[in-house]
Amino acid sequence: PLKTILLMETSAKRLFVYQIMKSGDLRLIETFYSSIGLLGDNKSKEGDQKTPIGVYRLIKEIKNPKKIRSDGLYGRLAITLDYPNAHDKNFGRTGHGIWIHGVPDDVHVRSPKASDGCLALSNNDIEKLKKYVNYGKTHILIVSKVSWIEKEEWKTKNKMISNLFEKNLNNVKK
Repeated sequence: PLKTILLMETSAKRLFVYQIMKSGDLRLIETFYSSIGLLGDNKSKEGDQKTPIGVYRLIKEIKNPKKIRSDGLYGRLAITLDYPNAHDKNFGRTGHGIWIHGVPDDVHVRSPKASDGCLALSNNDIEKLKKYVNYGKTHILIVSKVSWIEKEEWKTKNKMISNLFEKNLNNVKK
């Protein structure tokens, strides 16, 4: 698959798929509607019905989630995230089973806040999404609100951050 990164803006209920270009630029290639947790975002504990905020790896595909939940709530396909990751555990966040998944066959899409914390896409959209995923390597950034900036400002900030990482990496190697 293409080298991609996913960006979920929970306030807009939109999942963006960006291709990472060799130049480091991002190119928008798909946008999907997604339902989020019944009680919004910023998950902190098991069962709070919130979608987590953070950066997560997409781990594996579950081709027939009906084997896990026979009522078909997860649709025809699910993609697992590594929630809670080390950062979440460090902050005492608990829970498990945060996925990007489909919807029951008799539902086209779910209402904006209708999951226990997962991201729920239409079954057709999750089928499209999976072609951009390289399991274990593709990441999703989940945020409440995106602050869009001009391309030149992005390039300046991106270069500054890259230089900081490179400097820190060189200090660690010494």
